[in-house]
Amino acid sequence: MKTLHPDILIAGAGIAGATVAAGLRGRGYSVVHLEASEQPLDSARGDHLGPRVVETLAKWNILDAFFAAGAEKRLGAKWLTADGDLVMHSSIDDLPLPHPYYIVLNHDLIAITALDLAVKDAAYDYTLFRPVAARDITTGAEAHGGVTDVTIKTPEGESVSIQPRMTIACDGRSSKIRARV
Repeated sequence: MKTLHPDILIAGAGIAGATVAAGLRGRGYSVVHLEASEQPLDSARGDHLGPRVVETLAKWNILDAFFAAGAEKRLGAKWLTADGDLVMHSSIDDLPLPHPYYIVLNHDLIAITALDLAVKDAAYDYTLFRPVAARDITTGAEAHGGVTDVTIKTPEGESVSIQPRMTIACDGRSSKIRARV
């Protein structure tokens, strides 16, 4: 059995997991990323990313990739009645924020764009296993109760033991890993 010892294990390659993976680029960490689905779709269906998320994306040096993928700036929100009458308009472009706007990008493209940044960065010590399911999950005191070992079977049939220093669970409410952390 092959054994990997990454700094970070990320479970889930949807919007959250893919964005975390992209944000860790260039920071010197080795990362192993697990995703159960073959499909690039994310079930969260989040199309709007708020000003604080935009600020984080800029700090992680990935905001431009979202604009290149077609993200649009929105300076506020309007609430309308069923008849189309304006109930309230909330403008945020005058707030004292570094990025006083939302960005809107098709939910499918958010995870795809972030994951592409991680996968295509040749200088990044990053491994994506997809589709895989976590099999045996061990936790321990040395990881403050977190995951110390996860066994997967790759699509090629190889068994791999992953022994991370830290685990980030971004894989939904039914996650086996999240339930153990």
